[in-house]
Amino acid sequence: MPEGLFSYERRGKKEDSAFLFKWHRKISVDELKWAVRSIGKREGVFLRVEPFIIHVLCKDLEWAKVLLSLARQGGIKKGGLQNLGEKLLVELRGNVNLSIPLECVWFEYDKMTSILNQVMDENEKARGRFMEVVAKFHV
Repeated sequence: MPEGLFSYERRGKKEDSAFLFKWHRKISVDELKWAVRSIGKREGVFLRVEPFIIHVLCKDLEWAKVLLSLARQGGIKKGGLQNLGEKLLVELRGNVNLSIPLECVWFEYDKMTSILNQVMDENEKARGRFMEVVAKFHV
């Protein structure tokens, strides 16, 4: 499951940044409190919920087009070919994400945990809608 709740420290370029904490599930208020307290008051730290990413190998361009069409029907707006080798790699990316500066979280743990977990639920629902469309597809 690629999406999750992350604590992310930005240091200029993405390659120079670091994930301080990472969960691939919803979290509790106590976990959020612990993470925020562990980090302390540092600038450039964000709480993030990343969208899901699905990679699918397709045998040819026609199947890649079918998959991208199914993704659209399932509500996935972002997707494309990542590899044009012998097998075509299609990447589909969910639409639901959130990025909040850590300084906005202090003392609002219950509310923030609820918001973060709601975004995680929306991400899971979006992936589920896509999977339902794929399950109904007949060759």
